[in-house]
This record gives sequence, C-alpha cells and structure tokens, in this order.
Amino acid sequence: MGDKKMMIKGRGLPGILLLISLLLLTGCGHRAGQPESQEVALTFIHVGKGDALLLSVPGDGYYLVDTGKEKDFEEIQEVLDWKGVEELKGIFISHGHKDHAGGLKRIVEEYPVGCVYMSGLRDPSFQKINVREVAQKAQVSVKELFMGDVLMLGKEESGVQVQVLGPEEIDEENENNNSLILRVVYKDTAFLLMGDTELASEERLLCSGAELQAFVLKLGHHGKMDATSEELLQRVRPSYGIVTANRKKEEGAADPAMAERLLAAGVEVYYSEGKVRAVDFISDGTRVWAEEY
Repeated sequence: MGDKKMMIKGRGLPGILLLISLLLLTGCGHRAGQPESQEVALTFIHVGKGDALLLSVPGDGYYLVDTGKEKDFEEIQEVLDWKGVEELKGIFISHGHKDHAGGLKRIVEEYPVGCVYMSGLRDPSFQKINVREVAQKAQVSVKELFMGDVLMLGKEESGVQVQVLGPEEIDEENENNNSLILRVVYKDTAFLLMGDTELASEERLLCSGAELQAFVLKLGHHGKMDATSEELLQRVRPSYGIVTANRKKEEGAADPAMAERLLAAGVEVYYSEGKVRAVDFISDGTRVWAEEY
C-alpha cells in the first residue's frame, strides 16, 4: 500500500466554512480512559448488517460511531472490554435507523458517556429511535452537528479532526440520505464515514468541493449499488473499504457488483463476517494499516 498525502482543508467555500465553524470540544461530560498509544485506531466491529465503529484518540479517549442494533450489544461490549474501554467520551449517531442507533439505550445504561452527537437537521429517521430522548433519560448531553462543523478531539497539535461534510439538506422521501457524513482526519491520514448515504446525497457531497481523499472508506448503505459511485471512489481513492454487512446472511446488501467496482478501484474490502470479531484500521499519522482479531 502506498502512502497518500491528505489535505485537511476543503477546497473553496466548504473549506472556508470548515475553518470558520471550528468547534473546540471542551467540558463535554465524563473524562474517558485515554488510549496510551499515539496512534489513532478506527475499529470496525462485526455486527452483521449494522454500523458500530470505535474511534480511539490519543490523549483523549474513545468514541463510538453508531451503535448497531439492540441485539448487537454483547458483540460491541466484547470489543470494548478487550480494549479496556470503561467510558466513552462520545457517541456519534449517523441517523435514527435501528441498525445504526438501536444499541444506544443499552450502551448509555452500561457505560458513562460524555456526549451524544447527532444531526441538527430535523431528520424523520429519529422517529424510529429517539436519540435525544434516550440520551436525556441517561443524563447524557446532546450536541447537534451541521454541515461545515469541525470538531477537535484531543490536543490540537496531535489530535483528531472530525469534519461534518453532510447532509446538506433533509430528504423527506429517503431517510438514508439524511445520514451524517464524517471525515475523520489525523495528521496526513483520514477516514471517510458515509453512514447510509445514497446517491442523491452523495452527489451533493461531490458537488460541494470538499476534500474527500481518505485511506479508509466506510461505504454508504451497506455496500449496495444505490451508493458509492465510481466518481466517489475516484475522489476518495481509498486503500481500504468497510462494508457493514455479511455477504451470506444479508440478502440485498454487499452487492457482488459493488465488490467488482471496489476491486477495479484497487480497494481492499472488509466485510462484517468471518471468525474475527473486529478489524482495527490504525494510523500513525502518515500511513494506515489493518489488523484483524
């Protein structure tokens, strides 16, 4: 795998907006246990068709990006225990569908959580899982995110930047297009997390002029052909792809045609399947590599 140089600033107006809206995260609840390593790790937890990613930030703590389904709690807990996670600095919820937010209630009951981050747009998907209500019942603060926001996790000089690249607007007809799109940047590396974003929202992202290049791409909508266009792959140029589905068990997800598209783009793909419990995508700030366990 060749190293890739990443630009942190977006091009044009979106880049300016990212800088203007820079938000420093301070005083947001509990102080979680801090990873000892100076490497950042994005852990892809295998829960079948559902999203559950763990982000470890040096000198700061641990964050979840989505919580899988309600029944996935034990699988998530196993990975958190294996890593020694006793507290979560925050949980990002891409949208309110049950395979992304269904595990939130159990997690905030079992772990101290500093903050829950969710879209500030009035996304109808939160009628499925009322994220705000779940967080407030557990006395966890809620922070709304909007396109153009930038969060700094950890120390500014060695921390992680989370860029909110979407959604630009609410899609009343297709709730998947209301997913938060997050670009997680650590020095010269990045991870692009697409939630369940489909082609309509993806097209707006491509037209925004934002920097999209990333070593790791978490594909939108579980690897279906209604997301992850060839143009997106050309802009992102990922080394690794994450498909949050099991090819044998989730009919309609992880489309074989998408596998061919990723192969043609030179992307090494990981699915939520096999004997491993999770995959770490580890960044030292210059390069990214994968470790299964």
